[in-house]
Amino acid sequence: MSLHSRSRTDSLRRGLAVLAAAATLLVGGLVTAPATHAVEVPVVDTDRLPGTVLTTRMTAGGSVTYGNVSTNKLTRPPSFTYRADVDWTGGALRSLTGRVTLQHGDNGPTFYFPLEVDAQGDGQHRVRLHHATKPGRYRVGIELTAEIERSGGRMSSHRVNVNEAKTVTIRRQTIVTSKISPARAIDGRPSRLSGRVEVLAIAADRDLSMKPVTGGNVTIAYDPDGPYADRARDVVVRKVPISADGTFSTVVPAQERWWKIIYGGNTRYAGNYSYRPQGDLGCGC
Repeated sequence: MSLHSRSRTDSLRRGLAVLAAAATLLVGGLVTAPATHAVEVPVVDTDRLPGTVLTTRMTAGGSVTYGNVSTNKLTRPPSFTYRADVDWTGGALRSLTGRVTLQHGDNGPTFYFPLEVDAQGDGQHRVRLHHATKPGRYRVGIELTAEIERSGGRMSSHRVNVNEAKTVTIRRQTIVTSKISPARAIDGRPSRLSGRVEVLAIAADRDLSMKPVTGGNVTIAYDPDGPYADRARDVVVRKVPISADGTFSTVVPAQERWWKIIYGGNTRYAGNYSYRPQGDLGCGC
């Protein structure tokens, strides 16, 4: 019986035939079971058959998409990474065929990519995605078939179908801009600290622009060290909501300090922050 996390039904697993459009690793001759990997990857499936066991390990990571609006170029396209380790016991691996799955959310479309592993069943790759890939949460899974030859020439056919080996996020770049007035005051008078939070937007024709982040909040803090050192922790003042047009505004006491405006991000938008000096530390305009 197969033991795995968030696997599809056993009937689907057993019905998985040779996967179309998937990468195939045809092992020339007999390949003995691989040695234990130095860096352990979480087990997502253990498929046991009489005399043989196939263990599948997998982990994955998301990314943040960056772009330059002035040049209209993506500097870091959307992508995800995966590492897969397939181990076997009880015989020699004859063939391994598989693909990596990427599903948007719980019920969104699923995309398929060739599973690329070496003769020892180990693979680690970055997969570049379409430029207009929607930001958000994705399930990374794995589907594969493996043929293991036991002593005496008998073949064991293993099937693995895990639709959520790891959850990752594909997020978009954000920019936080700010200003403070009066910029030079340090006498404690009320000062208006305001700004805007924007997120990278990618049109179907690859046109890049920055659009306002609607909703959420920013954290107003000050950094005793400023942006050039990291000896002391930020001192949090308050959270301020972001308006529907992407702007925020609050009143702080005028002090000679580096104000820090932090946007924490979410599953679609990456976090970011900006510094705004007040007093003789620099121009706050």
